[in-house]
Amino acid sequence: MRLPGRAPTKWANHLVNLHTSSRHSTGVALTPSAMSTHKTASYENAIFQLNSLQSNASVIQQLRKKREIHPERNLMETEMFLERAAIQITDLDKLNVIHITDLDKLNVIHVSGTKGKGSTCAFTESVLRELGFKTGFYSSPHLVHVRERIRINGEPLNERDFARYFWTVYKRLEKSSTKEETSSMPAYFKFLTLMAYHVFVEEKVDVAIIEVGIGGEYDCTNVIKNPVVCGVTTLDYDHTSILGQTLEEIAWHKAGIFKPGSVAITADWSPETLGVLESRAKERQCPLSLAPALEAYEWPGSRLEIGIPGQHQYWNITLAMQLSRVWLERTGRSALLNDIPIIATAPLNKPNCTAPVLPGFQVSSAFVQAIRSCRWPGRSQVLRRGRITYFLDGAHTPKSLECCAKWFKSESLVEHDGAEEKPIKMLLFHCTADRSADSLLPYLQKCNFDYALFCPTQVHARVDRRSDQANLNQDEHAQLDKCEQNRKCWTQLQRGKSSAGVTEVLPCIEDALNWIESRDQHLDALKGGLSTTNVHVLVTGSLHLVGGVIGLIDPELKMT
Repeated sequence: MRLPGRAPTKWANHLVNLHTSSRHSTGVALTPSAMSTHKTASYENAIFQLNSLQSNASVIQQLRKKREIHPERNLMETEMFLERAAIQITDLDKLNVIHITDLDKLNVIHVSGTKGKGSTCAFTESVLRELGFKTGFYSSPHLVHVRERIRINGEPLNERDFARYFWTVYKRLEKSSTKEETSSMPAYFKFLTLMAYHVFVEEKVDVAIIEVGIGGEYDCTNVIKNPVVCGVTTLDYDHTSILGQTLEEIAWHKAGIFKPGSVAITADWSPETLGVLESRAKERQCPLSLAPALEAYEWPGSRLEIGIPGQHQYWNITLAMQLSRVWLERTGRSALLNDIPIIATAPLNKPNCTAPVLPGFQVSSAFVQAIRSCRWPGRSQVLRRGRITYFLDGAHTPKSLECCAKWFKSESLVEHDGAEEKPIKMLLFHCTADRSADSLLPYLQKCNFDYALFCPTQVHARVDRRSDQANLNQDEHAQLDKCEQNRKCWTQLQRGKSSAGVTEVLPCIEDALNWIESRDQHLDALKGGLSTTNVHVLVTGSLHLVGGVIGLIDPELKMT
């Protein structure tokens, strides 16, 4: 679909001229060569084959109904595939044979939750890497490249290694299938989970930080039998069609990662969820503790610097520091803690529960550096290009949208500081089918947007099956219908306002960004012809949407 007045050459210039910075750093301009992403044939073929493991929307619905009846089969299938992938098929297959028990060697930190799972894992990984350990980190979803999901020492696998591991695991599964099996290959996420475990065992990491996909109890990452420590981040309403309609039901699933002989720490102090977490911890014989508020720590210097902006990161930081500390103690590395005195302070606003609140401690220089240097793109991220500033946050739950709105208003004011006129504000939003715009968009009302754009998470008008960002799970028409529903919801919320703003539905992310770029002439008219009008664009509602935007303006993730 081609929009009136659209200028492809202008969008190309937009890509070349885009630069980025955060509050603390300044980015550099892109060149055309930096925008092109070269893929080796083997890697490109691996991505094509991996994408073939995605199911279309109708198949997913059928699988979901079956899983509702027998959810435990997800774990049984994962274990079966893991064992099948342990069979070497030729003498040239040099990848080690691994079994379920080999996962214990990974000294796993397993993290579930609704808000901040990825950020908590990123902070934890940064701390342990700063202390000198070789880290493995498995996360989801990816923003631009699927390789982002599997990291060694903070860096995504390179294309060559990704392709090598992919084809070895794929061919093992292919050769070991039998006629009796209903599926010879695991689905997309399950395959990547198996592959990540193989990578971490082969790379002999000291620690593997594993982020749960959905829920916990029946998530395929949960084949881990003996994690060193488990973490639960803040809980909120998400994936309710799978996890349940109440916070108590959601908490039950999240606590499913607790294992006998391990310990658990949570940053969620909500009365509705703590009782469930405590009950599950006792049931699993896995002692539960609470991470303290950030005020319980003694920080060097007068100013806390964090690599992922936003006050909503404070609970993720305290959970990450406690996970790191407990991991060091339980793996016999407590010597690294000798110079970190415990601070015996009374917990702040302790909830009514029996779980103890862990004490704070004097934060060492290694912890400080790790928290400061941690980067997690797509979360509270700012990208600048001349008059247009993109504010990117993958918030997709009610609580996270509330935090996102506060962050955007604050950062937008900082960007505007010293400018002669107020910026034009735009919203680019999408939420996936199982999430309700009615529960998300109200938090963005007070941001006072002049324009509200809605588009699917599809990057281009046509899907390239060899692209890392190809999403074959979504029905194109259903996504556009969802966008129209989101637009109507926003229009309803704007009723009664003196200026309701302009709303548009666009067919893909590329068209949405072209629309934003081509609005200059209209913005000038709106602001009386002033050519210096600044534009602030908040991109939120979906990590896939944020990833698609970043993939167009910063495909190599060099601007973080």
